[in-house]
Amino acid sequence: MRIVMSSSRVFVRQLGLDDAESMLDVRQRNRAFLQPFEPTHHDLQFTLEGQRSMLSQSEKQFMDGSAFAFAIRCTENGPVVGKITLSNVVRGAFESCTVGYFVDQQYNGQGIATEALHMVLRFAFNHAKLHRVQAAVMPRNIASTRVVQKAGFQYEGRAPYYLKIHGVWEDHDIFSITQEIVDIKLI
Repeated sequence: MRIVMSSSRVFVRQLGLDDAESMLDVRQRNRAFLQPFEPTHHDLQFTLEGQRSMLSQSEKQFMDGSAFAFAIRCTENGPVVGKITLSNVVRGAFESCTVGYFVDQQYNGQGIATEALHMVLRFAFNHAKLHRVQAAVMPRNIASTRVVQKAGFQYEGRAPYYLKIHGVWEDHDIFSITQEIVDIKLI
């Protein structure tokens, strides 16, 4: 049984192979919109075969606890309007991960990513038993910066040339939230 979380207007569900067509649709429609903010992708990601391969890998990672990928929807069984992933899970003394997300361009600015992030943080701290979640955001990505700030993440600093985005090494602002901060804010 897959993990499903919801608010009054956002549904977040563990990604599975049956999401391949919906993920392909949202990725194809938003290819140009997301391109300035993402690593260069192989064209395989924009095929049904590629989506099935990535989703199969996501299912394996979910089971072994190394990453947790979720589809974002506005209705329980509606089309995928985004994706949010806890990845790079490190256990031991660190108990940490990174979060990444995107929302379909037509749904931007509606608070959907923020609601999804709140739900995934509850999953991270209560179910996955992580202590810290980190987000790395390019300074020019004002919308993503607002999402992490509204979710209670704290600014830690700027990492120069942090990630290679669309062929260019980009600076990123690093934000994080820990279990202690979540307990104070009572998400």
